Amino acid sequence: MEEELDIWCCDPVECVRELIGNPDFCDAMKYVPEHLFSDESEEEEIINEMWTAQWWWDTQEKLLSGATIAPVILASDKTQLSQFSADKQAWLVYISIGNICKAVRRQTLKRGMILLGYLPVTKLECLHEHAWKGAGFRLFHYVMSILLEPLIEAGKKGVQMTCADQHIHMVYPILAAYIADFPEQCLIVGVQPTDCPICEIDSDDRGEHSHAPFCDSAHTLSALKDWVTEVSSEEYTWLGLRPIPKPFWAELPHMDIFSCLTPDLLHQLHKGVFKAHLVKWCLTHKGISTITQWTGREFKEMQRIFASLTYGAVHSEVTTVARTVIDFIYYASYPSQSTETLHRLQGALDTFHQHKEIFVKLGIHKHFRIPKIHMIEHYIALIRAKGTPDGFNMELSERLHIDFSKEGYQSSNKKNYIEQMVTYLTRHEAIHKFTAFLIWTHAIPDSQSDSNKVDEVQEPVEQVPAATVAAGAPTWSIAKRAPWPKTPVQTLIKNHGAMDFVPALQAYLNAHVPKGCVPPQYMILWTSTNKSSLTSHRPNNLLMRPSAT
Repeated sequence: MEEELDIWCCDPVECVRELIGNPDFCDAMKYVPEHLFSDESEEEEIINEMWTAQWWWDTQEKLLSGATIAPVILASDKTQLSQFSADKQAWLVYISIGNICKAVRRQTLKRGMILLGYLPVTKLECLHEHAWKGAGFRLFHYVMSILLEPLIEAGKKGVQMTCADQHIHMVYPILAAYIADFPEQCLIVGVQPTDCPICEIDSDDRGEHSHAPFCDSAHTLSALKDWVTEVSSEEYTWLGLRPIPKPFWAELPHMDIFSCLTPDLLHQLHKGVFKAHLVKWCLTHKGISTITQWTGREFKEMQRIFASLTYGAVHSEVTTVARTVIDFIYYASYPSQSTETLHRLQGALDTFHQHKEIFVKLGIHKHFRIPKIHMIEHYIALIRAKGTPDGFNMELSERLHIDFSKEGYQSSNKKNYIEQMVTYLTRHEAIHKFTAFLIWTHAIPDSQSDSNKVDEVQEPVEQVPAATVAAGAPTWSIAKRAPWPKTPVQTLIKNHGAMDFVPALQAYLNAHVPKGCVPPQYMILWTSTNKSSLTSHRPNNLLMRPSAT
């Protein structure tokens, strides 16, 4: 059996060209790395944006003088489209560049991170059940290799691009960061979910406070090559690799996929270490509230008071662990790190490991070989290399799902929905670009664009009768479906203040309907008393309805 799959994607090099040349980002764009210090002796280093971290400096030395690096930031995540029935999903890949400051990238309406493509979502029913898992891994890497193929040549030789500063730069788009949750991180690098996707630590030692060297791409590719050629390889088994003949990152230049993975504040800290583990270990009774589905916002609110709530309610050493975990979360969430704050971050991690055995002594938990707890061991190294984690938060990609998948899906007929979603996005993108052009040419004021709107999901607004709307500040909107169909005229006059509805309708009909003829698609219940005047046949129940003919 065979199954055809569609890949919907853009050219990543053209996406980089669009982002780095956008004049709206001119004041939020950097083209060279920087070192920041808070003291004259240059001992207290400041790290916040990607251009203040070490990776950019190291990569710049590999290229020719005058080269401009465009650190490519990818993010991929699968999302559920159907709400109550069916199993409709979309797998989206987003792209941005580290030249744009993280404050702009996090604003969805600024479009600092854009959609790169849709990966195919399939159950692989054409294959036997035992072949599903391995085929899914290979399919992901094959599709991603097609998606990112233009980056290979562009990353090696560079591409001339007109940047936001109106100068032409020789730009080298190089994959620098990949934002994903833990299961997808393992899928990206090609390891089993029981292993660390970043370092070579043994699974039995994962709960210990120890450091292992980062995995090496060349070493991993060599082990995969041995597996493909059916050569017995202990490295393949020891590294916990999956059967992937050629990972998508194998030929991408000037990058190491294991160092591209970024900290995930949402899933690793808020939903992982805090909610899934610490809160569960500290509970002495069932449940803490009536909330059935938690979001990142609820987790953050709970973290503010959780340490104080545990004081006196649990063992004193448990309170110490709770305090240090929350300290670690807050330090890791800083938008700007310094040598001092990183030292405090390390101190909170050391204190946690020093007191964590209290949960084993109390019989609450048996071990700490937990992937998300181990991942926080890499936070300091990743911050020094790529910048602060708030610039790589999964909350952004999950918010983008609304604009790039869910709204388009809801506007479709739910059949061949990906194609309809692409059409929906293409049209909206055309409107956005034309509006941006009008603003750039000062044809319309910037206040009329959506770039100044608050980037939040608005709560439903209660319907207010038109008569109560303040004069001088009218608001207009056109509903997709009539909210009050078949409304009597008397209701329009009484409840909505449309005192001049009948005279206005009379003037409209006299002006646009010759000799009082009614269009055939509608029958309006009127009687004509003379050629210049119309009166209602049923003044208390005027309706418009489709004609029988």
